[in-house]
Amino acid sequence: MGKRGNNQIILISVLSVTFILSVAGILWAQQFALNSVVENNSRTAIANSSQLINQNNSVATSNPLQIKEIEKQSTPKAKTLKIAADLENWPVKGQVTFIIDSATITFEGLETIKRLSEQISEYDPRSVAIKVTTNLSASPSSQTLGQQRGEQVAGSLRDRVKHKIIIYNNNPKQENSSSTPEPRNPPVEVRLFNFKN
Repeated sequence: MGKRGNNQIILISVLSVTFILSVAGILWAQQFALNSVVENNSRTAIANSSQLINQNNSVATSNPLQIKEIEKQSTPKAKTLKIAADLENWPVKGQVTFIIDSATITFEGLETIKRLSEQISEYDPRSVAIKVTTNLSASPSSQTLGQQRGEQVAGSLRDRVKHKIIIYNNNPKQENSSSTPEPRNPPVEVRLFNFKN
């Protein structure tokens, strides 16, 4: 049994090594395929989970492609401003009231300025300007008060809008008729106008 037994042992050894290598190859292939599937699933899960909703309900993502898509969806379109031609269709005007004999704007007057500012901001400042008109008499004290009131209104508007502001002192001339008394505390008028004309 010397030579023949040795040949059988060698053959069994070769077959065992071949079998073991085949099984190892199969296991390696399965592991490689499994890793590929897990990796693909991980990538999908990461891509899906890279969009997180934060407390402000805005979307945060680390994926550059998703960032560009989100920016496209969330970028607000530029608001088209109205121009001077629109003034005829929707005039903006209001009256700002003051405490009697004072340049202090009333609460109602401040509310009027706030409302007017919101309306004025819809107009292109290159096309329209704001006219602030005071309506006090021509007496020196009334002139001074009128100027102060106009500047108060203009200052409040400047804090809110970028439009050019013109203060106009409209001094109503006393008519010969003394039966029409001059209003004691007339409001300051604010309106938009086309300053290019």
